[in-house]
Amino acid sequence: MTTPLEQELTRTLTAAVGAGPRPDEEFVGRVHRRQRQRRRRTVLVAACTAVLVMIGGGAAVGTLMSGSGDAEFAERIPDLDHLKSMEEVWPDAIRRIPGKLPGGGGYMVGAILDDNRYLVARTDESGGVSNWLGPFVFDVAQGTVRQLADTKLYGAMTPGIASGFLPAVAGDQAVWLVNGVRDGQRIVWEWWAAPLDGSAPARRLTSIETSSITMAQHVVTDDAIYWEDFQGREPVLHRLPLSGGEPEVVPGSQGYGLGPRWPWLTPKTNGFEEQRGGTLWNLVTGERLSWTANPKTKHVSCDRVACYGQSAGGVGVIQRLDGTGYREVPGTTALQADGLRIGGNGRFVTGGMGSPSSERPPGLRPVPDGPTTEGFLWDRETDMVANISGLPGGVSRLAENGDMIVFDRQALLD
Repeated sequence: MTTPLEQELTRTLTAAVGAGPRPDEEFVGRVHRRQRQRRRRTVLVAACTAVLVMIGGGAAVGTLMSGSGDAEFAERIPDLDHLKSMEEVWPDAIRRIPGKLPGGGGYMVGAILDDNRYLVARTDESGGVSNWLGPFVFDVAQGTVRQLADTKLYGAMTPGIASGFLPAVAGDQAVWLVNGVRDGQRIVWEWWAAPLDGSAPARRLTSIETSSITMAQHVVTDDAIYWEDFQGREPVLHRLPLSGGEPEVVPGSQGYGLGPRWPWLTPKTNGFEEQRGGTLWNLVTGERLSWTANPKTKHVSCDRVACYGQSAGGVGVIQRLDGTGYREVPGTTALQADGLRIGGNGRFVTGGMGSPSSERPPGLRPVPDGPTTEGFLWDRETDMVANISGLPGGVSRLAENGDMIVFDRQALLD
């Protein structure tokens, strides 16, 4: 919810989420969603912050905010004494596919289309993603890869810094962001779209002249793209309809920024001050929920169910939205809502754990010496907990054995 929160939890949890080699490290905080033929999710959230780790949503814990579930709220904490790997707890959520495209060449997954097809972007020799080549559809079962756009579409634009922004899916279209220089001096950010079935050429949705990189913090839904930009020290939200037209400012969005919990917007500033309260705003339903940090809680992040953060002593904290029900979770270094962007309205929470090697909780990878940071995913609806060490920060990462590990978030909700 605040810049300090993102910074501290990024440092705390990067080691857990980023274990093992992974290309495009600078932008590993981007998040993508699974697209099934039978049921497609509506949003993909992409962020250029290094790593954000946590998530929200679920009916079983909805009573926590009712005021009648005090005992349950105070007692329900994750069981870290029997920690298992992600593949053991949620085996359907982890896929392993070839680490190279047919014919050779590296790639990263932007979205899962169905059981066998993936929307991907090629990577260069250093492992960095470049949207300049446009997106591709990789069919693992057929062993084919199909390009959806050609660099000739960009005309005389010179490539800029738009590496790391993986393509997204909006309905039956692929959508991607390209940055470059036109006319030798104009820095532009351009949104492009193309049908996933290749039935029509790619088209440019808009070209925006700006040197700001805040557009990298964006959300793609089935009918629009949202991104934030700052006016002075306050953000404002922009919306671009995928059907065409010009970008427009979302009325009433000044002071709100894109959090990891779409469609919930969160108060945000362009500074480093710690926010101690505010209002969550659901841009789809219009619902607004106020939150207040407990005096003992710092680096607060909230979903519609609860708030999470860290104590002054560096222990993970859970509290109600109104600041009551403060509870420290032993063995954790931080808690955050919705950082893995799975969805579920407060169901999932991610945390970090730090401990000397001699006192490491069960289930954690051995470390030769010194302190280690591990991470876990906690499903508050089922109380299932998994070690997320080595889990892709986005959709995919390259494993040491050359396989591509793909994280299917939708499988956790099915």
